[in-house]
Amino acid sequence: MTIHRSRLKAVATSSAAVFVLAAAAMPAMAQAPSRPAAAAQVHAIRIEAQSLDRAVVALAEQTGTVIVAAGVTLDNRRSSVLTGSMTAAEALARLLEGANLTFRRDPNGAFVIVSAAEARAETTQIGDVVVTARFDPLSRLQKGATDSFTGLDRSLLETPRSASRVSSDTIARYGMENVDDLVAAVPGAYTASFFGVPGNLNVRGTLADTYFQGFKRIENRGSFSSNLGAAAYVEVLRGPSSPIYGPGKVGGLLNFVPKSARGVDARYADEMSGGVNITVGSYGRRNAAADIVVPVGEGGFAFYVEREDSDSYYRNVHPEHLNLQATYVGDFGNGWSGEVNLMHFKESGRIQSPGWNRVTQNLIDNGVYITGRDTDLIDLDGSGMIEYGEIDAAFGAWGGTSNIRQILEYGGKNNPKFALDEGVGTTKLSRRNVMADDADYNDSRTFTAYAGLQKQMANGSVLAFKAFMDDIENQRFNSFGF
Repeated sequence: MTIHRSRLKAVATSSAAVFVLAAAAMPAMAQAPSRPAAAAQVHAIRIEAQSLDRAVVALAEQTGTVIVAAGVTLDNRRSSVLTGSMTAAEALARLLEGANLTFRRDPNGAFVIVSAAEARAETTQIGDVVVTARFDPLSRLQKGATDSFTGLDRSLLETPRSASRVSSDTIARYGMENVDDLVAAVPGAYTASFFGVPGNLNVRGTLADTYFQGFKRIENRGSFSSNLGAAAYVEVLRGPSSPIYGPGKVGGLLNFVPKSARGVDARYADEMSGGVNITVGSYGRRNAAADIVVPVGEGGFAFYVEREDSDSYYRNVHPEHLNLQATYVGDFGNGWSGEVNLMHFKESGRIQSPGWNRVTQNLIDNGVYITGRDTDLIDLDGSGMIEYGEIDAAFGAWGGTSNIRQILEYGGKNNPKFALDEGVGTTKLSRRNVMADDADYNDSRTFTAYAGLQKQMANGSVLAFKAFMDDIENQRFNSFGF
């Protein structure tokens, strides 16, 4: 095999210098390394301190590369000593340091030395960039107007209040079931519930009022959970409500708008639709829900049903509820339209519990609980429950064990009769055990109805007639005595 070599030829002028190295050629050109492989090859470099043009020539010889200096002059420039193992690009970058020069690679793989200013001014041409996006995929931006916050039909953008809207799509995507879950989408919302029952939303550190179609519901003090499955969307206002609603909570309000036959992009749904959702999970989680929308003329009906019969992580807490909802919306012609909402909710098993009592750091860290009972408390009538009269019989004629009695009668100190005097000791307590007893119950039934009739006037004003009722029945017993 014969190898042909050629010497480096250099041509220099005051304005440009061109260096061309014809590397060793082999008859079988297919065996030549690819450009990326050649560029990444590491070479043993040894270049003495000399003029920059001679140093570049030496680098081209030692690395077998083509280096072109066009549009710049290398005259009267010096290079320092360069030794070590490195790629051609690394070595050339070291040689050009401090000379206000840089380099680029041309399509043939040659190194082209240019001024740093020219490199910064070069414009790189790239291909077309196609960006595909969806506007508000979670339907979190309110597209229509609402009068829930100020009494005027305005979008959230036009409403000068801190407010949020959470659609049914967002509720489904985030797996929201009750008001405590709204913390995932509503700024300023918290999970503080009433003795473990997620009845009212906590906004800015205080329980918020709950509204249905703009009407204030009876206050829910831990009587039942606020189910979100039947909502088309909920609106949350942070801060005091508008004066049109009368006195309200300073934290804010939640307005519940039920599912109906109104479409997303049209005034009303134009075809029948529906769905079924079944959830089965750990700790006996069992839930089934179904909804259907039936168009009727210029409007339609929407029906929703949900049934839950579950256990829970905490022992003796077994949430069970039935939610039924029916809605009609429609146009009657001549500018008249109407809406009717009916909702029935029945729940049991979601009992109130403060969690633990006799709390110590050892209980928190290791689950070690102080045992014992006060034998002064006696079930006099054999009902299986300690009632108020039996507490009064043990400790006095009024007030029971309330905080007020502690201050007024005992000066803030415990009555000696409150001391544990039987079975005092410690035991290991499971995290699943809280103050919940088999005898505890919290049974609720609610019925909510709304009817609205309105006339759209030619001048843009609206004449509206609305009626609302909310009926709540609750019975509960708490063994912890609150």
